[in-house]
Amino acid sequence: MNWEIPDQPVDSYQIRYGFSENQLDSEITLKVSELETFEDPVHGPAYRYYLHEIDPEQTLYLTISAFHADEKSEESKVYKISPE
Repeated sequence: MNWEIPDQPVDSYQIRYGFSENQLDSEITLKVSELETFEDPVHGPAYRYYLHEIDPEQTLYLTISAFHADEKSEESKVYKISPE
C-alpha cells in the first residue's frame, strides 16, 4: 500500500485492515522510520508498506490514521485494494 506524505508532522500510523469492508479486524501500528519512502510521479513524496502475511489474491480493505504526540487523526475512509 502507498500513501502521500502529509505536510504536518506524524510519529506513527495505524492501519486497520480485513477482508470485508465492514470487518477490519486486524491492525498494525508503524513508526515513520519503519516505512519505505519513494517519489510518486503524481503525488510526490510518499510512503510504502507491504503487508506480507496477506494472500496477494485476496481483496483487502483498510483504513489509516496518524498519530502525533498524544493525538490521533480521524480514520480515513475505507480503501479497497484489489488483487493485481
